[in-house]
Amino acid sequence: MPSAADPSVGTPSDPVPWVPEPLSTADAADVAALIRRSREQAMPWLPDLHSPEEDRAFFAGELAGSRGWGVRRDGALLGVALVRDGVLSQLYVSPGW
Repeated sequence: MPSAADPSVGTPSDPVPWVPEPLSTADAADVAALIRRSREQAMPWLPDLHSPEEDRAFFAGELAGSRGWGVRRDGALLGVALVRDGVLSQLYVSPGW
């Protein structure tokens, strides 16, 4: 799967048909990786408290108890939104987007 740094993913100025798709627990690894990359770039001062495996387990639980949507391009997850109990609980966009 290409990363956000991969030129095959495109750039924010490219025309993209933004069609959100529902997310499920099967998407936990992609969601966890996107959020980890986004946090590392946007907030590099935050300590890394959890392993990638712990992140995947956490987001599998979040996806199981939330309604979630993601936007992909060429298979790469570029954005995610999760709503729990009517409240937006997670909103992340891939670095560079």
